[in-house]
Amino acid sequence: MKKINIKQFKGGPGNLFLVALFLVLTILAVLKLADFSHKTESINYSAFLKKLSQNQVQGVEITGSDLRGVYRDGRTRFETTIPLNAITQDKVYELLKDHNIDTNVATTSGDSLLWQLVYLLPFLLTMLGIWYFFRQSRSSGGNGGNIFSMSKRLLLGR
Repeated sequence: MKKINIKQFKGGPGNLFLVALFLVLTILAVLKLADFSHKTESINYSAFLKKLSQNQVQGVEITGSDLRGVYRDGRTRFETTIPLNAITQDKVYELLKDHNIDTNVATTSGDSLLWQLVYLLPFLLTMLGIWYFFRQSRSSGGNGGNIFSMSKRLLLGR
């Protein structure tokens, strides 16, 4: 097996660190997207209440007016929107408690912004890499300089 020479990366370990960071963030984004790829069924509120009364719901997570859950089969997920008035929410919480449903209530802020930044970070790092490449090529001088402004004769060495 060939040994990787750190010096082959132009700019030293800093560029190696950027490549590693880019790969890790890309993997995180793919894993987060894979989590959404599970089969998710969108149902209306009355269908949710019907399935809840039939004991087909295993657990739910409530975030604001969004309710996401898992059926008793453990594989199929569902999502619905519950009304935001206090009477309806109290009714939903009582039904969940009566049917011994695992319930998790989450806040609506914070997490989504973090994941949006994680999704944007690989794009931003790519743009930073392109900018760095052009900056290095312009500052190298001589033949390695700005190749877009050279004539074809100079590029071919004739």
